[in-house]
Amino acid sequence: MKHANGDRMIFKKRLLFFTAMAMLMATAVFAAPYNGEFFTYYQPDGTAVEIRLYGDEYYAVAETLDGYTVTRDLRTGEFCYARLAQGGRSFISTGKAVGKASKAPAGLQKKLRLAKHVRAELVKKAQARFGVDEKGRLLPEQAAKLRPQRFGYKKWTPAIQKKIEDG
Repeated sequence: MKHANGDRMIFKKRLLFFTAMAMLMATAVFAAPYNGEFFTYYQPDGTAVEIRLYGDEYYAVAETLDGYTVTRDLRTGEFCYARLAQGGRSFISTGKAVGKASKAPAGLQKKLRLAKHVRAELVKKAQARFGVDEKGRLLPEQAAKLRPQRFGYKKWTPAIQKKIEDG
């Protein structure tokens, strides 16, 4: 009898461990981190540009393979080498396109980053645009715009439904 209880306890511990691991993995699945992964983008003329991304679905920084920060030029639509705007609240194009057999402008700093508080503001704005809270959960007012049937539910939970009705 003692052996059966011991086996049951081991089973429960293993079940708890695997449940915890599954929950941790599910959290990682919902996040969309970029940790220097390579992506191929194309300039308007079709030139391929290899870029590394750092960040997540709310804020990301693009770099060339040799570490220069990249931004899209608002005038031309090209991926260009970037510099910090005055005040350091954004990146602006140098006007020099990446990948057209051109090198980065002389004296350009590598691995530019916005200040932490600026990134936090940009993340909050992006989350508001997507209609999610700081943990990525859909806000009730955003849920009101969606049909629960699209997500496999017959109706929203009473708490969400009440928030939707209250406006």
